[in-house]
Amino acid sequence: SEMDQGAIMEMMKASDADIVRTLATRMNLGGRYSEEACARLGIDPHREAADVSVDESSAILDMIKTLMKEAKESEKGIIVKKGGVVEDVVPISMRTYDGGETSEFPSFSEAIEEYISMKPATKKEKVAEESKDSGKLKRKIAQQEAAVTSLQNESKDAQAAGDALYAIYGEVNAIIATAKRNVDASGDMGDIPGVVSFDRKSSILNVKIADATFRLDIKGSVESSAQRYYEDAKKAKRKLEGLLVVLVETRKEIEQQKKMMMKASDAEKTKHKPTKRFWFERYRWFISSEDAVVLGGKDAKSNDMLVKKHLDDGDRYAHADMHGAPSIVVKMKDGVGEETLREACEFAVATSKAWNAKIGSAAGYWVLPEQVSKTPQSGEYLAKGAFVIRGKRNYTNKIDIRLAIGEIVFENERKIMCGPISAVRAKCTRLVILRPGRIEKNRFAKVLADRFGVPIEEIQSILPPGDLDILESSGIDIQELTSRRANGES
Repeated sequence: SEMDQGAIMEMMKASDADIVRTLATRMNLGGRYSEEACARLGIDPHREAADVSVDESSAILDMIKTLMKEAKESEKGIIVKKGGVVEDVVPISMRTYDGGETSEFPSFSEAIEEYISMKPATKKEKVAEESKDSGKLKRKIAQQEAAVTSLQNESKDAQAAGDALYAIYGEVNAIIATAKRNVDASGDMGDIPGVVSFDRKSSILNVKIADATFRLDIKGSVESSAQRYYEDAKKAKRKLEGLLVVLVETRKEIEQQKKMMMKASDAEKTKHKPTKRFWFERYRWFISSEDAVVLGGKDAKSNDMLVKKHLDDGDRYAHADMHGAPSIVVKMKDGVGEETLREACEFAVATSKAWNAKIGSAAGYWVLPEQVSKTPQSGEYLAKGAFVIRGKRNYTNKIDIRLAIGEIVFENERKIMCGPISAVRAKCTRLVILRPGRIEKNRFAKVLADRFGVPIEEIQSILPPGDLDILESSGIDIQELTSRRANGES
């Protein structure tokens, strides 16, 4: 449960350590954010925790909440260097790093990848300890993945239960009316068919209708009972969104450990002539199997720009059914139909946080431009890069998280394209099919850039948002990547 001012004051008084160590260990805040909280408040971090005043403890608590909110809502990543040496990677600007050299990236994941590539390899004496930590992280990931599945099912079941109540509205309404009469009389619910239990204190009646058991609010109505289920579905979905963020961060930790145990490669990049750059390459993109240009946001800023500048009447908007997914715009034209819309949903899912979370599959949907709005409901907050979708969503469920990359010809120019498998197969004879995995994307990019004869940056800019595995290749020799994977390297 969330700590209040009284609890943090009690924790400080009971501590025999200084302020920063108390926050780092007893609140599990870690040294980085503990130091930052003190720096922003102008409090000496090495003062005895027991000497903290009531006002100071309240200010510390408020500052911790502020830091956590900033970190959670951050849409950037910052690498910090001291004396030219990489020091840290953080999601927010830190007072403790004032004076250091900083480089800002459009997302935290991109900053993490750059940080890992810049960090020197781990010394041999630390390998055993990091391997042990990696085992702990793998067990943690397994628990988080199980919780993701549980929350997905919980949200789906609650939504279905709410919908089912409306489907049998008359029968449920009659049961609630009977239950209300019984409460006013004897309180006995025995004459209600299928009754399972009744809690007089909460006025909740559990009743079996057909093959399902429903929780009915007999003080309310069919609508209020359904609304309880819808609220349960929303709560589960919010928990799921938070858990996916944690799961991604846990995977980043383990990948960081693996990469820091490898020796840094000092091979020089092979120089290749860039291909012609098109207007749509400021976004994620692919050309559909029906020849439509499909665009995707890379971050919150480009999501906003994409929809504002390029979602025209007659186009289609696609999105993954989860937090942290890009906006996708399908530039419609004659001959473009369901195949392209399905590919757009696949692209939305594969370029979302689902790739790094490695959750297997997810749902995507498409809507019309007039259903997409930047105006939230009264009292609601809409984050940068987010949109409100109103009306019917056209879903594609259980989309496998897969992409393919291959060589195409667009307007008589050679390009390397990464997109849905069907779109790439339709246009490429040399291609590689990918899924989330363990091959470092930058190493993969280096090999593929050499095979296609393009600068590595052209491959890096179109790859999915995390590390990968190779499912299939055609017309490209990438044995060095597949053999390393077979030998257990990542």
